[in-house]
Amino acid sequence: MAMKFFFFDLETTGVDHTIHGIWQIAAIIETPTETREVNLKVRPRADKVIEDEAIAIGGVTREELAAFPIDRYIYLALVAVLATYVDRYDKTDKFFLCGYNNTGFDNKFLRRFFEDNGDKYF
Repeated sequence: MAMKFFFFDLETTGVDHTIHGIWQIAAIIETPTETREVNLKVRPRADKVIEDEAIAIGGVTREELAAFPIDRYIYLALVAVLATYVDRYDKTDKFFLCGYNNTGFDNKFLRRFFEDNGDKYF
């Protein structure tokens, strides 16, 4: 099995994945034959809390967030990119998720992003 890496960082509207959302997904996909950069801006879902301090850290305003594509479009775009490299239904064909503090933070937000879009195959 070839090693495939998904190096990623998320910008969020707060620190609690159960109430806050993602507003940016930046990633590098690395496979044995290709390296690809991904940078997606996301309008947080209407049910997500937006903390002013959190978005100020990222240098974005509420008005800018409102102009980003809705999360469903970004979810579909992300899944299409990931499907280029892995078969989501094959348990042996997966990415290694990589990044600073991802296990304790980013992975939870990304998993919730998938769940919010009705997808259990994170």
